[in-house]
Amino acid sequence: MICMESAFEPFQRGEKLSRRQLLNMFWAKPDMILTIDRRQCTGCGLCAMDCKTEALTVLQSAEDGDYQLIFHHDLCNACGACETSCPEKCLTLGRAPAGGQKEECCVVFEDEITRCSECGVFLFPGAMVRHLREKTLAAGKMDIPFELCPECRIRKQMARGILN
Repeated sequence: MICMESAFEPFQRGEKLSRRQLLNMFWAKPDMILTIDRRQCTGCGLCAMDCKTEALTVLQSAEDGDYQLIFHHDLCNACGACETSCPEKCLTLGRAPAGGQKEECCVVFEDEITRCSECGVFLFPGAMVRHLREKTLAAGKMDIPFELCPECRIRKQMARGILN
């Protein structure tokens, strides 16, 4: 909750408040928690891309290939954009229990980024590779080389005479 004295400080200094700032002073923002079913999440990051408040962010480490989805509960305005954008429907947003300890931010999904087996460039989270491979095999499609980047995939197909 915002202290009313500190909320009015910009106004008292002669600065103008936007409508959003003014409304935020009077509307109590609910404390939210976000849970992800890690067995279903592919780490696609669509939830973070659609989050207008940046309560959900993606953190990637190029050095060691770590991939994380981080939730900042204090930035969440409970709009639900993350839930509706999730293609796997594995993300749920809910109210935090009253009086519970909440961290400033927490990692809700963590995985390792796969690399191209030919050139070593980073591709996408390992969970996404596993999920796509399962879906294509279940649909009776050929085994697509998800371990290759697009450039190496085309080069390999050209070498086999599949592409001219």
